[in-house]
Amino acid sequence: MPEHIEPITRSVPEVYALAFIELAEKAEQLDAVGEELNELTALLGEQPDIMRLLSNRILSTDQRADSIQKIFKDNISDLTYRFLQVVNQKERLDLLPEIIKSFGQFVDQRQGTVEVDAYVASELDAERLEDLAAKIGIAIDKNVVLNQIVDESLIGGLKLRVGDRLIDGSVATQLQIMKRKMIAEGREKAKTQLSQLIEENA
Repeated sequence: MPEHIEPITRSVPEVYALAFIELAEKAEQLDAVGEELNELTALLGEQPDIMRLLSNRILSTDQRADSIQKIFKDNISDLTYRFLQVVNQKERLDLLPEIIKSFGQFVDQRQGTVEVDAYVASELDAERLEDLAAKIGIAIDKNVVLNQIVDESLIGGLKLRVGDRLIDGSVATQLQIMKRKMIAEGREKAKTQLSQLIEENA
């Protein structure tokens, strides 16, 4: 995947969500923050008065900041707490549910999609390429972005590189394996015949 999805324009919740993802990644707390936001979503669903308090524009920014401190200071990570305070300072707490939703969507996209390099003997058309990507996706249980690389030395078949794993199903490789096997078998056969000859003439 490309890790980042780059539309021309982004909604305000998406901008805040991506900013928070970058902060969480730098702090190596992405999974932990994701869990916290899921718990926060559940809390806001169970206690709608908290959301009404946080998004109350009658209150001043400082008053809402004080409420955030009292409710969340000792109950969430410092990273998430500081992010809530920033969102408050920017007068965007009313968008908090949408920010959390966008956060989850972007994380899912990043974690659920993988780039695969497909080395093929001859170029595949768009339909075959799409079909191949779908089959690979099913096999590895991921959404696949397929990069096609033509390598005529393969003769036929294909090689796949998924991260640091190389899956080689090319005809050229299969022929090399067969050749090595035949050579090994030939050597073994020759050794057996030689042993038999020695025994017969002993």
